[in-house]
Amino acid sequence: MYPYGLTPVNRNPSLLKPLHSSAPRVSLHDLVSTIPSTAIVKTATAHLRDLLPEPTWNHSIRAYLYGVAMVKGQFPDWDWDAEAFYLSCIFHDLGCIPQSLSATKLSFEFYGAFLARDFLLKTADGEPKQELKDLADSVCEVICRHTDFVNGKITVHGQMIQLGTLYDNIGAQAAWVHPETHKDIVKAYPRHGWTACFGHAMREEVRLKPWSHTTFFDAAGIWAKVDANPIAKPFEEAEEAEKSDDKRVV
Repeated sequence: MYPYGLTPVNRNPSLLKPLHSSAPRVSLHDLVSTIPSTAIVKTATAHLRDLLPEPTWNHSIRAYLYGVAMVKGQFPDWDWDAEAFYLSCIFHDLGCIPQSLSATKLSFEFYGAFLARDFLLKTADGEPKQELKDLADSVCEVICRHTDFVNGKITVHGQMIQLGTLYDNIGAQAAWVHPETHKDIVKAYPRHGWTACFGHAMREEVRLKPWSHTTFFDAAGIWAKVDANPIAKPFEEAEEAEKSDDKRVV
């Protein structure tokens, strides 16, 4: 057995075998109740809530909840660790906030992964124990590979974060999340125009670092998929309409 979600699975989601053709509904309560309240989670959460813009934070939580929803509903036999996966999700976009993009020549995934690993190891009182090193390595691996779509193997957590982020960003594997589960998650953690925020951050990454990993967006046709995200449009259009109504009331 591998600790902290490091068990290997197929990277290509078409090779996975979901349990149901139509996703079962998983309640928001059941999903949120998996978020651990350990000391390291509380420390990391306090640190990141001050750093991440609200749309980025909400995206990170949605990625966690969608990943867990897919595992609970479709892959219940997967061996995953809530603490390590939650930390991976809340740290995964630390490398693409404005101050990070301009702070390094590294692609955002790697810079954010190294920041996360360093932060987690520094929570130790003295020399980190092997358990903490394994946890930090798992988180770092997930963040480094959350946009690595080369086939082969990936960790369970790496697959979970790819499933969660790709669902949120382009609507991939939409059949693996029940529509009501999706609605509940977005209601609790609104998008706040995430599609535009994400697109701007990725384009800025490419502008600042024309060698970066994100340049694959062009070759893979990702930009169009982000802009056309079918699961995002109804919610973001509703958000815009609500803003317009609020302006008229004022």
